[in-house]
Amino acid sequence: MVGATAIPMIYPLSIPRIAPSMAKTHFGFRDVDEREKTRLVRGVFSSVAARYDLMNDLMSGGVHRLWKDRLVRRIRPCAGETILDLAGGTGDIAFRIVQASEAEVTVCDINEAMVGVGRDRAIDRGRLAGIEWTVGDAEALPFADASMDACCIALARDEASYRYLAESIRQFPDQEGLAAMMRRAGFATVGYESWSGGIVALHHGRKAA
Repeated sequence: MVGATAIPMIYPLSIPRIAPSMAKTHFGFRDVDEREKTRLVRGVFSSVAARYDLMNDLMSGGVHRLWKDRLVRRIRPCAGETILDLAGGTGDIAFRIVQASEAEVTVCDINEAMVGVGRDRAIDRGRLAGIEWTVGDAEALPFADASMDACCIALARDEASYRYLAESIRQFPDQEGLAAMMRRAGFATVGYESWSGGIVALHHGRKAA
C-alpha cells in the first residue's frame, strides 16, 4: 500500500507580502475587504472539496469532461514541457495532460482540502510521477517568473458555497470583457472560443515578448 507521503504537497514558504489594503472587492454579490476574500474563498472550497467533481457532473450533465478534453487538445502539451494547472484543485485537468503527453504538470490551488483530494486520487490511480501538488495563492504565486511553458485555469449539500459559485459566475466578465482584461495585462494574440452555445468559453493568449 502506498502511503500518502508518496506524493507530498508543497507549501510556499516565502510568498511576497502584500501591503495592507482597505480596498473592496467582490465575493459573489457581496462587497468585502480584499484581505478577507482569500479566506472566504478558501472556506468555500474546503466545504465542497470531496463532492466538487460530482457536482460538476450533475450541474453540466457530464459535458464538463468534454470541455476539459478540448482544453487539453488546445494546450497541445509536449514531452519535456512544464505546465501550471492554476486553481487545479482535484487535478481533473492535470490527469488529462499527463495522460495525453509526457509533460510535467504542477497543480497549484489555494485550498488544501481540494489539493488533498487530488493528491489522494493520484495515489489511488498509481500516478506517482508527472504531477506536483502545491498549495499556493494565485495572487502571489510561489514560482519564479518564466518558469512554466504554459498555464491553464478552469473553475452537494452546501447552499452557501454553491450560492457563492453561482454569484461569482454572474459577476464574471463576458468573453470580450475578459479578453480585454488579458490584453491590458500584457498578453499578446489574445482570443477566445465559445463552446456549447456560449455556456463556456476558452480564452487563450501568449506572454508578450
